[in-house]
Amino acid sequence: MKHGKYTAEFAEELSKDLEDYSDFQVYYDHGDSLNPNVGKITPYFRDKPYDTSTTLSNVDILITHKANNIENPILLIEIEETYKSPKQILGDIFNLFFAGSVRFRLDKRSYKVFPLDQANLIVGVAVGSKKASQKIDNIYDAIAELKELISGSKFDESIGNIELLKNRDLFELLSQVKKNVLQIISQYAL
Repeated sequence: MKHGKYTAEFAEELSKDLEDYSDFQVYYDHGDSLNPNVGKITPYFRDKPYDTSTTLSNVDILITHKANNIENPILLIEIEETYKSPKQILGDIFNLFFAGSVRFRLDKRSYKVFPLDQANLIVGVAVGSKKASQKIDNIYDAIAELKELISGSKFDESIGNIELLKNRDLFELLSQVKKNVLQIISQYAL
């Protein structure tokens, strides 16, 4: 199975679902590189220019909302289709607290930069075993506590609400992500 296969299919489906909303855009990794919405979504350190010394872990999906001709990121989604080590899961989440912006690379020469400002974050991890699931739950609990501790600090500027999804079956998880995305989108589509 190709890495990110189901996440790419999910993002393509989500793009089609949001076509009726001209002011939303879905960007994603792990897809057909000929699609203009497929590319690398790379967060980088706040208050630093983008270069190889300031980049952080890539994100799977970025959803933006355009208002007053300005496209702003409203939602970042990280989906792990298979169990990853705690270090990888923590890195995928916590790197966003250090980020000030994300860069979407369209091709080798063109890109878009989106400053992060209280973007929503949805994280889901699919796992098969009960022990691995419990480990993810423990990580989620620690992340929720740490998010409370950093509230109001500069580390709290990039990411606002965090949804740490408890469903571990990949297809049920993707269904839950979609439900949460549509709920967040509805707040902007008034």
